[in-house]
Amino acid sequence: MKFKELKPMKEKELNEKLNELKRELLKDKTEAAKGSQVKNRAKIGQTKKAIARILTLLHQRKNELNTKKEGTKNE
Repeated sequence: MKFKELKPMKEKELNEKLNELKRELLKDKTEAAKGSQVKNRAKIGQTKKAIARILTLLHQRKNELNTKKEGTKNE
């Protein structure tokens, strides 16, 4: 997933997608560890990057909210 696709999503949707990707990553890693033929080894890396993008976006949004709250307290 690209960052552009994730940005308009709501927090609930992002958390659902994050959980889905984590399950998918676990399944792919388990298959690779068993020694069975993984269909697409690059998929593991792509899944990790998508998880990182979602986490980054969630942290950015959290920091923006904290900054806004602190700004209103000081005024």
